[in-house]
Amino acid sequence: TMTKGWVESSLCINGGVLFGGNNVLYFYNYKTQELERIHIHPENSNIQPINYRVQKILPFKENKLLIATRQKGFFTYDCQTREIKAFTPDYPRYLLFSACIASDGNIYASYYGNGVCRFDSNGQKTARYTVEKSPLNNNYVMDILEHEGKLWMGTDGGGITKMDLQTGEFSFLTH
Repeated sequence: TMTKGWVESSLCINGGVLFGGNNVLYFYNYKTQELERIHIHPENSNIQPINYRVQKILPFKENKLLIATRQKGFFTYDCQTREIKAFTPDYPRYLLFSACIASDGNIYASYYGNGVCRFDSNGQKTARYTVEKSPLNNNYVMDILEHEGKLWMGTDGGGITKMDLQTGEFSFLTH
């Protein structure tokens, strides 16, 4: 059972639903109606569980999901073996707010007050977008999604930023 559990994210998968909490995935099995806990980092270790909070769960490669944690980078989850492995060796030590796997095969992650990082499909950081180093107009990117080849980024005070994935050009929506 889950009592007083923090749930930040969810994803429907074959046979049930995954919920992301502090250092844990909860798998609710439709058939058995049971909730299973799957820890990202060993439960009895000396860690801060909030740093492993699962901010996003994303479909990734065949039978694998990408788990984006609050401050400990990305992990992969194998739906068949239920194994969790570290994915990003070089992740920013900032608070992750959102993540998106785009049609160009890259992973885009926003870090509160620190812009957006792009990772390739192997977990290597390949670019960083900030107000100081790119046309991004606000470093506080709260959410990211892709639609029709454009990355849409909702910011805290800067409106909506769009980045064309083919050209890298930025455009902005404000009110």
